[in-house]
Formats: sequence, structure tokens, C-alpha cells
Amino acid sequence: MNSLQFLQRVIVFWDAAENPIFLRMTSHPPVWRGMAAWAARSTGLILLLGGMGCYVGTALAFYASSVLVLLIPLLAWWALLLGLTLGPVIVQEREAFTWEILLTTPLDLERILVGKAGGALWWLRDVIRVITGIVLLFALGIGLVSLVLVPFSFEGSDFPGQVLCAFSVLLPLIGALAFIADRAQHFVLMALAALAAGALAPTLRAALVAGTVAALGAWLADVALGVVAITLFGAGGVDAVLLATLGPAAAYLIEFAPGPLVGATLATLLLREIAVRALWRIVLRTARAS
Repeated sequence: MNSLQFLQRVIVFWDAAENPIFLRMTSHPPVWRGMAAWAARSTGLILLLGGMGCYVGTALAFYASSVLVLLIPLLAWWALLLGLTLGPVIVQEREAFTWEILLTTPLDLERILVGKAGGALWWLRDVIRVITGIVLLFALGIGLVSLVLVPFSFEGSDFPGQVLCAFSVLLPLIGALAFIADRAQHFVLMALAALAAGALAPTLRAALVAGTVAALGAWLADVALGVVAITLFGAGGVDAVLLATLGPAAAYLIEFAPGPLVGATLATLLLREIAVRALWRIVLRTARAS
């Protein structure tokens, strides 16, 4: 399964209504649901943690000289939610001795896994909508930044004015689409990492920890990939905060000229797609052997 198929079937719930496993999963709340309900009732704790978060976030923003650092705790929280949601979806069936029963149904293994993952993420649908809106908002900003950078990218070149005009029109759209594709694929990578790590875990508690660590690890691996690319081919320094929050596509736009920018972006998407397919094969193999 590639990234686009995973997005369609698991995140966008493409064929959810036709999948009985999905409908079954939506009636079973995830393990963090009770904790979230308890936290929602603990007004004093929320105010304390919120105040501390605002103070620490403001201090970090001043220290890093970037407001983007405020997104890091939110992204870490998102990775935690993904790990706690997708990590235990297979182990729960094993511990309830129902996984073998699911495998005997007329549904193929891929459809069972898609239904379970999509049903689990159904409980995060509101968060997914918010994150999608934020990504689209930043994509608009990336497009505007790419428009501003056009004159500097071609400064001193012999390109005809018509070519520069065409790039001025197309580059913002291409930059925005590349950013959306980069973040969507990164989300798929984190989700599949959590799912694969949870499938390999022997117990529910281990699956919760493994899924969370794997989601965070996929996030950090993506940052490391951007650091390596910019270190090898970039002319400036590495902005770790930009990489950790907006991802490699946005960082490449700042560091690279148009030629290397396209090459680095395509190489990053290709390497990530290879990892996505490898993780999905791990999930299938582990689930089949259960």
C-alpha cells in the first residue's frame, strides 16, 4: 500500500461504510479515551499545565528566536496520540483471542487492517480536521514565500522575462502542493510506524509504549533526513526548528536554488515512500503470523 492509498482508505475513510471492521472499531473507544475524559474534568490541573506550557513556550520562543518552536509540543502531543491510538489495535485482538476469528472471515487481511486502523483514527477525526486546516494555512504561506524568493533565486540569470513570469505564477502553487504532499506523507509514515511497532509488541502495555516511541522516532528520522540533505547540498546552516515543525519541503525552499530544491524534495518523497511500503509489509507479515 502506498501513501496515497493509506490516506484515502484510512484517513479520509474512503470505503469505511462498506467495511464491517471499521464499524466495529468505531464502537470501541481507544485506551486513552478515559484518561482524556478525566483530564477534561480536572479544571485545576488543566489550568496549571496550560499556564506552565504558556510560560515555557514563550521562553523557548524567545530563546530560539522563532515562534515555530511553539508547534513542537503540539506535534509531540500528536505523535503521542497516534502511538496510543494505533499501537494497540492488533494486540488488543490478540489478548481478547479474537484475532484468529477475524482472520477466518471472508475479508482479506489488508481490508481487516485498514478497517481497524481507520476505525481507531475515527476517534481522532476532529483533531485530523484541525491539523488539515493548519497544514493548508501553512501551505498558503509556503506558496507566498516561494513567490517572494523567485527574484532572488534567478538573480543575475539570463532567463527570458516570460520564463521568470511563468515561474512566478507556478512556483507558489508548486511550493504549496509540495508542502501538502510532504506533510501528508510524513503523517502516513508516523501512523504506519506506530502500527508496525504495535503489531510487533507482545502485550498491550508494550504496544502502547512501542507505538508512541515509533511515531516519535519517525518524526525525528524525518528531521534527520532533512539535516543530512541540507548539510550535504545546502549553502546555509540547518534550521532544526523549521525542519521539526514545517518539515523538509519548507526548509529546502529556504536553503536550495530551484534545481536542487526539486531534486531534494523528490528524493525525500521517494525515500519516505520506500519506508512507507516497507512498514506496511512489516504490518502485513506480522499480522499474518499472529
